[in-house]
Amino acid sequence: LAKRMRIMEDQVPLLQSRIVAEDKANVQRVSDLLSNWEQNKPLMGNITPDDALEKLNKFEFNMKKSQLDQENLIKAKDALGLDVGASDNAISGCLDEVAGLTEVWEAVSKPFDSLTELKDTLWATAVMRKVR
Repeated sequence: LAKRMRIMEDQVPLLQSRIVAEDKANVQRVSDLLSNWEQNKPLMGNITPDDALEKLNKFEFNMKKSQLDQENLIKAKDALGLDVGASDNAISGCLDEVAGLTEVWEAVSKPFDSLTELKDTLWATAVMRKVR
């Protein structure tokens, strides 16, 4: 038991350095993700609602994964006695924005689908009384 404790104590500095390195890499990934979000969020009407929802789902997945990684790093730092620091809520704010945009694009998709269906209707087969 004493031997195991000594081995574990010898491994703590190595684990601490790995966690610090992973934390720095995670900060960079979060920064890149948030930058990508600011540049590529679907706000314009030049894309279809389906494409916008697909893009939003990808962003949501990446943000949730990044948030989970951040939470795990905080737990690891706490367990190893490292300074946890202030937690950044930037990902949470962006996730709220993604949820809001998803709601908007889902609402827009219904009229868009109706317009697309109407646009695909041939004039020769259209019954004017039904269109009114």
